[in-house]
Amino acid sequence: MDTLPLHTPLYSDRVRFVCISDTHAQAEKIRTDLPPGDVLIHAGDFTNTGTPNEVMQFNAFLGKLPYRHKIVIAGNHELSFDPHYMTLEEKRLELDCPIRINPIAVKDFLEKKGVSSMKELLTNCVYLEDSEVTICGLRIYGSPW
Repeated sequence: MDTLPLHTPLYSDRVRFVCISDTHAQAEKIRTDLPPGDVLIHAGDFTNTGTPNEVMQFNAFLGKLPYRHKIVIAGNHELSFDPHYMTLEEKRLELDCPIRINPIAVKDFLEKKGVSSMKELLTNCVYLEDSEVTICGLRIYGSPW
């Protein structure tokens, strides 16, 4: 089967998926290069370390995209999405060890926003974490770990 050119028109009786990953807080730079589609899947590493600022910028980027459905799965760079990692980092912080993300600052930020987890900041997509969503009759499962 031949691959269709990226800018082939969309059809109402078909579903086109656009899959990206590893944008590492640079997604805005590729926005105009993304092909048209019905469903966008970002399969991890949309941030460098998962800071609140990176997550909010990524969410704003998603809000500008024309896809009918947007699905996001965290990757190993979304450190703040992993409660186990954040707990370990908080213990390391107490021991004055070098860290890549400050869990106390993340907790403070979430409290100020009135949310309990980083994934709640992703309001312009469906976030999958060991879960699935059905779109156009197709089941899509996502797991970051």
